Amino acid sequence: MKQRWKRTAAVILSAATLLGGALPVLPEGVRLFVPPLTAGAADLPSSGTLGGGLTWTLSESGYLTISGSGDMPDFTEEASPFYGAAGVSVLEIGEGVTSIGSFAFQGCENMESVTLPTTLTAIGDGAFQDCSLLYDVCLPEGVTRIGDEAFAYCSQLHTLNIPENVTEIAERTFLWCTSLENVNMPDGVTRIGNHAFACCTALCSVYIPESVGEICDGAFENCTALQSVDLPDSVTEIANVTFRGCSSLEDVDMPNGVTRIGEYAFADCTSLEHLEIPGSVKTIGDHAFADCTALSAAVISAGIEEIPSALFDGCTSLQSVTL
Repeated sequence: MKQRWKRTAAVILSAATLLGGALPVLPEGVRLFVPPLTAGAADLPSSGTLGGGLTWTLSESGYLTISGSGDMPDFTEEASPFYGAAGVSVLEIGEGVTSIGSFAFQGCENMESVTLPTTLTAIGDGAFQDCSLLYDVCLPEGVTRIGDEAFAYCSQLHTLNIPENVTEIAERTFLWCTSLENVNMPDGVTRIGNHAFACCTALCSVYIPESVGEICDGAFENCTALQSVDLPDSVTEIANVTFRGCSSLEDVDMPNGVTRIGEYAFADCTSLEHLEIPGSVKTIGDHAFADCTALSAAVISAGIEEIPSALFDGCTSLQSVTL
């Protein structure tokens, strides 16, 4: 698994200096990504090849065209010829190209527009990571895989469709996409990966289809604009820190099939006022509802045999708990 966003303490402190001395609130286990200070491909030539079947050209105006047929090769982190290419503003990938390689366009911070071919089936890990001006992406219906961190740190990404054939939202796919407002997942999605939408601070609504059976750790952590969540009956577990820091979350409808609520699952949900835990829940993790400062009443149905440590720690408005 790619772990590029894990940085040393020294780098984190340097980033804090650049950001005015204050660190943002980060999901558990996630470290601040520090984009390159200089463009790694500032001297990008006007043309070249990618693997055996693909060629590319770059105009003086920043229009990057990729032509040919077959898969684009995968790159290691920061090794793509386009890494940090500040001169690329528009990307067009021609018909015949079937995949976008891992980290292919990582750090193209001035790329605003992307046109993708109908022949495309896969987008590699980190393919558009930290393309901070990328606004709107239309994914072809033939896409079946979107890799880990594929659009992470695309802070201007406003809308993005998820094709019908995609079955998994991978790890940190949309991490820190702070302009993403709405997400509609197709009915075929079965899994939402770790921190898939973490720190999407503009995300106000999300549709989770009945096909989803697994929502992993921190999937919606620090989505501070998210107001309500309707979990499908297919979800049996609310993982650790899934909704931690969702400070606008007012209502959670837990299905009767849920058997476990993880540690810190709803911690710091400071707008959550009422809570009813269904009888199907057998296990609740420590601090699951800690610091829910607006929570005034909670109902814990039959099925729970033990109240975990610090379940309502810091819930300063809590007036009644019904067991």
